[in-house]
Amino acid sequence: MAKRTVILNESLIKKQKLSQENILELYELHRELDEYLLKLEKAKNNNSKNCKKYIKESDQRIRNIEFRMQKEWKFDLDEKKHTHWIRNPFCSCSLKNNYFGRILNYNPNCEVHSPRIYSKYFNNFSKDINSPITVDLTSLNKEQKEKIIPIILKTLKG
Repeated sequence: MAKRTVILNESLIKKQKLSQENILELYELHRELDEYLLKLEKAKNNNSKNCKKYIKESDQRIRNIEFRMQKEWKFDLDEKKHTHWIRNPFCSCSLKNNYFGRILNYNPNCEVHSPRIYSKYFNNFSKDINSPITVDLTSLNKEQKEKIIPIILKTLKG
């Protein structure tokens, strides 16, 4: 992963009336995110013994950074507008239909994002974030469908 140059949108800075502190914090958050993604990339490339730990924590950590970025930009906190989660090197979700402002489409077999669908296996995800999740049921086998459909129906019923 090459080092990125971060350039903030000047017209948006003016429109949102960001302070110097907001701007500095945004640069710091981008630096924090890039360092964390680099750490994940190295762990994956080296087949680190900590890979499972990184996989489990990476989604939440990246989401938290993105929420903090939205706060500094003075935007509403909206996971559907997150753009950096797809950069997670452990993520196998498709880039198709996964871009800024779109509902996120997760690969149900993704090591990072499938635990958010099968939430009974992982309890450390924030419960207050209500984000639409679409699942391509055609890519699931019968056993996976039997597990996921009741979860989806229960979620829809509230």
